[in-house]
Amino acid sequence: MKRFLLYPTILIFSILLSTPALAQEGQAIDSLFYRGVAAYQQGDFQESLQTMEFLDRVYPGHRRLTASLLMQAKALYRIGETQRAIESYQELKKDFPKSEYADDAQYGLAECYYQLGEYLRAARQLMDVLEKSEDERLQRKAAKMASGVMDNRLRIDELRTLLTDVSGEKSKVAVTIRLAQKEIDRKQFQAAHDVLQSFINQYPKSAYVFQVEELLSRADQLGKGMVKFGVILPLSGPMAQGGNAVLAGIEYAVRKHNAESSIQVELVIRDSGGRVLKAIRATQDLCKNNVIALIGEMSSEISAAVAAVAEANAVPLLMPVASESGLTDIGQNIFQLNANLDIRADVLAEYAVNGLGLRQFAVFGILDDFGEGYGKVMRDAFARTILPQGGEVLMEQWYFTDAVDYGAQFKAIRQFGVEQMIRDSLIVIVPEDMLEETEQKPFVLYTEQTVSELVDSTDLAITPFDGFFMPVYNEALQYIIPQLAFYNIQTQVLGGVPWHDAELLETESRYIDGVIFLSDFYVDPSDFRYYRFRDAYRKETARNPEKLDVFGYDTINLLLSVISKGIYRRDGLREALASTNNYPGIRGTISFNENRINPFISLLQYKGGKISKIR
Repeated sequence: MKRFLLYPTILIFSILLSTPALAQEGQAIDSLFYRGVAAYQQGDFQESLQTMEFLDRVYPGHRRLTASLLMQAKALYRIGETQRAIESYQELKKDFPKSEYADDAQYGLAECYYQLGEYLRAARQLMDVLEKSEDERLQRKAAKMASGVMDNRLRIDELRTLLTDVSGEKSKVAVTIRLAQKEIDRKQFQAAHDVLQSFINQYPKSAYVFQVEELLSRADQLGKGMVKFGVILPLSGPMAQGGNAVLAGIEYAVRKHNAESSIQVELVIRDSGGRVLKAIRATQDLCKNNVIALIGEMSSEISAAVAAVAEANAVPLLMPVASESGLTDIGQNIFQLNANLDIRADVLAEYAVNGLGLRQFAVFGILDDFGEGYGKVMRDAFARTILPQGGEVLMEQWYFTDAVDYGAQFKAIRQFGVEQMIRDSLIVIVPEDMLEETEQKPFVLYTEQTVSELVDSTDLAITPFDGFFMPVYNEALQYIIPQLAFYNIQTQVLGGVPWHDAELLETESRYIDGVIFLSDFYVDPSDFRYYRFRDAYRKETARNPEKLDVFGYDTINLLLSVISKGIYRRDGLREALASTNNYPGIRGTISFNENRINPFISLLQYKGGKISKIR
């Protein structure tokens, strides 16, 4: 609200108007306008709104239009019509960007977004007022409200986002100080140092430098003696949900440790954004930052890039999620907590041959990454394990990532199955006129149908395969599974980790009852240790721990168990990790084999509507 609330100008405008008619119209406009203002000041916001709307209808484009729009927006906000208030404020800003009330509209938008719980958007508007408004009264109001929003409403990740969004010196220092203080409060002293130093580098002659340097000195002093671990995860971008879940588990474990131990730990966190180059630069930065170990990344591709930099700097790297084979071959400092694809396929194949006595297999899988991805790696490892033990892959079919129809592949499998059953004398084709005279053996089908007719009919069950291994991704399973029933392929189905989807299994249960599959995260109903952890985690974080939370929690706890023995050097840490054996993680036992890979993987079966653990 600007001058129109303090200095009535009816007389001035009346003198300036050139004709009695114009003067009369001007007086009517002013009369209506001030009637609306008076109603607003008296708390009759509905009356104020109606008066201003009437003014705009009767005198479109009148000289008090911007002030009227502002008053309408303010009245709408007061009567709870927040969305309409936002539209009015935005209309004022868009149509009259140079109006003296534009900054009032900006502040009004902040109030509306705050009312809607959109605190980051509110903070952006308030920072804009701080930078652009020349109204000292409004600046003070914006500064006060912004302080409250940043202190009490914004999460630390939102403060980081806000810092990248603002551009002016005033708003930069306001956000910088709040963010740095929050980092100090959570014992992230290096993070506080980085954000404060960044402001000093950008504004070395700022009037606020002394205040920033004072906080920087405090952060550095408090950070002395802290054991530092670096964390590189995609905290923004398409993989942000997973990255933040891993980080949540890590941070929970560190808070718990710091509350109970004299050895204080600091996490130096970097966001890769799910991009290789950004992850490499972050790793290089962390390796120079006195961290004694690194945790990261999510995807195998980015993990490989991070691993190369970590190995070059002799910094131990623990990969909590990546499962690609060959990652630990990069160097002696690389540790993989998730069983790689070779180990997974080997476990499944070993059980299929020795546990179930299966020998002859069909394979249907995805051909990704130019034939070097998940499907092919799993198939090759599976075959390597079964072949020395008398097993063989009789038939294999593949699909590409963008496939939408799998009928041709399954029909080919069915045709091969019919032909194999003929070779195995499970089907005997005889002329129709000789069918009744042919001596028929038990368990053999005698028919006059041709091979093509047997393939097309789908009435005949295809049984020559002891097992059907399907290394496919989760998103394709709902379309692939029904093909088994449609083409009447009856066999023991075997799957990888993507099959561990309770909802999917229940939906498709009529087709795959008895399927056996791998899982890198299975909670046994009798595992009370997990449930105690879950309850404590939920109490502090107000969310249930999912798989990736647990992966992060276990990974950092393994490192914390090492430093609790007084090992703080990178080389000593690497040696201690390499000798890890039967560490009791929440997800399961952690041990590293000679290749520094944790081979732990669960083997599950879905049968009768229930998932149970086989191994």
